Amino acid sequence: QGTRGLSGEMIQQFELGYSPDSWDGLKRKLQQSGYSPEQGVTAGLLSQSKRGRIFDRFRNRILFPIHDLSGKVIAFGGRSIGEGEPKYLNSSESPIFKKGDHLYGLYQARKSITQSKRILLTEGYSDVLTLVQFGFSNACGVLGTALGASQIKRMAGLCKEVFLVFDGDRAGMQAAQRSSEMILQHGLSVYVVSLPQDE
Repeated sequence: QGTRGLSGEMIQQFELGYSPDSWDGLKRKLQQSGYSPEQGVTAGLLSQSKRGRIFDRFRNRILFPIHDLSGKVIAFGGRSIGEGEPKYLNSSESPIFKKGDHLYGLYQARKSITQSKRILLTEGYSDVLTLVQFGFSNACGVLGTALGASQIKRMAGLCKEVFLVFDGDRAGMQAAQRSSEMILQHGLSVYVVSLPQDE
């Protein structure tokens, strides 16, 4: 069993990983492989301070690879282990990754979505993995931001119905309402799954 009750099969299917608690582990590994620190920054894997210091962007985090529809890894989402802030962190935008254009898990869910013409849309990485583990293979998630028009257009090319599975708290319900309005404007049917407030 992996993190938060995820099976080993799920960890392999979604290629989950871990970034060590190091400021320069990935930076050194990239250099050993022939990539400059500046290329690491451009790729959204390393960060650069205002003083010009380059360091690992992800430290002591569970890593969730973000794939494009062809299956290539184009970015990562990282969830802190312990008290690290922010709790969730994405790769910075790069020549191949614009956060508002992609959905987490869409590559893995694409076949199921095109067959059912339905998407279960969640707010978080773990939500997607939990739904898929329990048999809802048409689940995908927004990448830590409000749902955008590019993401909706991507969904509209694959399905006719969107089921929003957002948090049951006030913020989740407000996000569901905003998202519903945008989804309807793009000609899709939308449903909101009502969860208990603390679930």
